Amino acid sequence: MRWRTNGLRKKPNGYYYWRRVHPTTGKRIERATGTKNERVACRKAVQWDEELERESAGLKNYDWARRRIGELIPLFLADWGADLSDEWVKQREAELRRAIRELRLVVVADLDDVGGLDRRLRRLDQPDSILSRSYQQPLRTFSKWLAENNRVTERDLLGNWKKIPYEPRSNRQAVLPEDMAQSILAASEIDFARGRHPLRPVLVALLITAPRAGALISRNVGHLVERAYRGESRYRVDYGEGCKKKRRGKGALDRASWTEIKGIVGERREGPLLLSPKGRRWSKERLLDAWREAYCLGFVTRYFPAYPYRERMLVVASLLNGKVKSNKGGRAPVKLQAVERRLALRKRVERAFGQLHDDWLERKTVDVHTFRMTHRTWAEAVGVPAVLIDLQLGHAVAEEGSLNVLKAVVASRTGRKHYLDDQSELLDPTPSAVAVRGLLDEHLAEIEGKAQRRATTA
Repeated sequence: MRWRTNGLRKKPNGYYYWRRVHPTTGKRIERATGTKNERVACRKAVQWDEELERESAGLKNYDWARRRIGELIPLFLADWGADLSDEWVKQREAELRRAIRELRLVVVADLDDVGGLDRRLRRLDQPDSILSRSYQQPLRTFSKWLAENNRVTERDLLGNWKKIPYEPRSNRQAVLPEDMAQSILAASEIDFARGRHPLRPVLVALLITAPRAGALISRNVGHLVERAYRGESRYRVDYGEGCKKKRRGKGALDRASWTEIKGIVGERREGPLLLSPKGRRWSKERLLDAWREAYCLGFVTRYFPAYPYRERMLVVASLLNGKVKSNKGGRAPVKLQAVERRLALRKRVERAFGQLHDDWLERKTVDVHTFRMTHRTWAEAVGVPAVLIDLQLGHAVAEEGSLNVLKAVVASRTGRKHYLDDQSELLDPTPSAVAVRGLLDEHLAEIEGKAQRRATTA
């Protein structure tokens, strides 16, 4: 029969198997057709015979070029992100799928057109930093994985893709006490207006305990701890040990911040320590957006305190989006007075936007890491020993500065890194938390006092 000449054999289970001897190596090759249908098995055998003949003749096989990229992404993530957090892997997957979708990549062969790919990428009209970090780099990493050990391709298809240069944003800086206090009050104002789970305790926790954003949002209710030491209570948010160079800080809290966070937790015994506006666990992106909105509202309130909340929020939306956000009047027939009110509102928003836009451009890069820099700056300004600030932030080595504790060991950079027991109860970073909270409370009281006097004289 024909199927026997094609090297097909029918096993006792009824399925057909293709078997050949490689003409060059002499090794036996066997593949399962996965079917009991003789005609289907014969067609597969003919295809495999042709592939074997091409390989024996030294001709390259380009079947890999027709493989769909979408079916390779799960394999890529499972292999490449095995030791990474689920949240991090999801973010990388979203970036990679977005790049593939917007650049119209379907099969692996599409990656080989580096010139066309680069031209399509630059037509996306995004900043060079976004094009490089969110599009080019994920695709380069994926292409490198495809070529590892000849997994799919014989070479890195994007290995010669010139990296898009961009100027990294390195203008991070600490926030002034009055600006931070104004932002926290603005967060309370937004919380009240929207009736959401409060943002203020989240900002307080970020400022006082100075964690990285990922460490804070990963904490559950059980990580808020209180313990006694020599007759005194010490309050902590247990951030764990961290990994490698990114050690996590001690998470010390002063009593006022502890009370504030404990009041928000209430009777809950499980779940996230601090809830998002929707009552879920925070994401890094949502936390950054909420912080920038509160910071921007505080910035606007500082210059336009007499504006009503709604108008100030319109200015905030305009600054965050880079253009004026205000209704001009709409198309539906309305009363002339309503149209005039809308036009007057837009003029006020435009005036505030024009006055604040240039100043906001210097502040708009504020991010969640700002809290760590702010904590260090404030604590150093009031004279907290550097070793205690380092313990609070999770730094292995204290920065240069005047130290007056533990004498020569603490005064030495090497001594602080290698000879201090950072688990010792003698090294309590609570003074760092107390100092930062005291500075915050001082400016909160000052701003609230000014608001009360302004309301009295109005």
